[in-house]
Amino acid sequence: MLKRIVTGIVGLALFAAVIFFANPLVLNLALAAVSAIAVYEALHRTGMIKNPALVAGSICFAAVVPFLENDTVGEVILALYVFFLLAVLLVAHKTVTPGDVSLAFMFAVTLSLSLCTLLYLREIADLQTLGLTKTDGIFLLLLAVIGAWGTDIGAYFIGRFFGKHKLAPAVSPKKTVEGAVGGLAVCIVLFLAYGSLYGAYFLKDGGRVSLPLLAALAVICALLSMLGDLSASCIKRAAGIKDFGNIFPGHGGILDRFDSLLTVAPAVYLLVQLLPVVVRN
Repeated sequence: MLKRIVTGIVGLALFAAVIFFANPLVLNLALAAVSAIAVYEALHRTGMIKNPALVAGSICFAAVVPFLENDTVGEVILALYVFFLLAVLLVAHKTVTPGDVSLAFMFAVTLSLSLCTLLYLREIADLQTLGLTKTDGIFLLLLAVIGAWGTDIGAYFIGRFFGKHKLAPAVSPKKTVEGAVGGLAVCIVLFLAYGSLYGAYFLKDGGRVSLPLLAALAVICALLSMLGDLSASCIKRAAGIKDFGNIFPGHGGILDRFDSLLTVAPAVYLLVQLLPVVVRN
């Protein structure tokens, strides 16, 4: 428990430093590293893909995605990656199956693009139809992080101390119904508290935060956080492993720590464009 708490505090401090670093390129670099390691864990650490070229090419693609700001360049890079996958299938057809290629493509694309929605949230002011600012972008980025990790933390501690009824014993035996309800409640409280503070200190006369919509968003984020967590557990169970890695003492690997964020961040990016959580005057 102590190791888990200390690692969590250090990790949050490093994450905060990346988010608020003066040079925005730092976040791109951080997400490139996280994406590359996540793909490595998903393909190689699980033992699902054993072809080195397939793993290396997918890692390289995932590391490049956070730097693709031009649609045309992005389309070219994606096409080159697809051609690479087909070439590996052709050259190594005796050991590489179409299923291997499909799995590599799915993990490389979904993991990198899901993480990149954090970049899109940071730069959401570029969507001028929403009328938001750079500060709002940071607020929404942190909202996604709170939705994922706040739910995780709430579910972990409440489930640990009060959990009695198993939530999905065949997938993740330690998760409980009480933990899930606790995670949902913690997420709602954190969203409302964070939204109220942001409205009071950063908006003032320049707009408002819709707390009812924020509460609705919290419910969606909490449920998606659990979906991401349980989906990762399904993959680990299929691969016969406990954790994706051991980068974070007490927490496991990158995917063990970011699994819920992979579902929450894209949802926040899409939903805030439909729900006026932050309204500027």
